[in-house]
Amino acid sequence: MPSEIPLTSDPSIIQNVVLEERNIGLQTKFNPRYNNGYWTLDILENGVGLVYSLPMVLGADLLEHITDLGLGALIMVDTDLKGKEATSEDLGTNVLLIHYTEEEIAALRQVAAESIAITGGNNFSDGFDEAAFR
Repeated sequence: MPSEIPLTSDPSIIQNVVLEERNIGLQTKFNPRYNNGYWTLDILENGVGLVYSLPMVLGADLLEHITDLGLGALIMVDTDLKGKEATSEDLGTNVLLIHYTEEEIAALRQVAAESIAITGGNNFSDGFDEAAFR
């Protein structure tokens, strides 16, 4: 089952979590210089940086283009369902980071493939973001 990763709007905190049976540190940073500002994510393992400054964008798998990490998927979700990116103050409250394991992603891909086979094409009108699980 997907799990919420607890985050705060405090950039001095490195949140330690277990992802895919690995001890991972997540550090968020807010950059106020673009539009209304945006959040980025640094990923560390045993104190060593693996990835720096991943843009934390709603609905997209933050790890989609970093397939060799083997950490599953990290997806930002707006709990208000307004499609509003996290502000400097609502990361971890109105906008959450959800982790899907590699196994969960494989199961979602299977369901999507079966749906496509049954319907004869993409039928994602229900809001499922197929691109987030490629």
